Amino acid sequence: MAGQFQSPVSLPCCIVQHVTHGGMTVRLCALRLRSNEWILRVHGHGDQVSEWMQCFATPFEAMAAGHNALTFEGIEHFYADPLLQAPGEWCGKSQISPFDS
Repeated sequence: MAGQFQSPVSLPCCIVQHVTHGGMTVRLCALRLRSNEWILRVHGHGDQVSEWMQCFATPFEAMAAGHNALTFEGIEHFYADPLLQAPGEWCGKSQISPFDS
């Protein structure tokens, strides 16, 4: 699997990485809730979204968890699983988290 990190020099609200394998691309989003609190979302095809309920200390820990999940579950699980449908797809389109006040 290959991917590219996108992050500004200063601490961002959202770090995004696109991962492609077997013609399927998913978007990993590490979202900052507060200082040292990050969550992970994996966006697949259309409105497929998987969100981790645990908080990570760094965005890199969140991204590592996402990569581990892609390796263990397979990218197809996150790309097109009807159980992961959720409204809205803001991560990656805007670098502003809805959790920021």
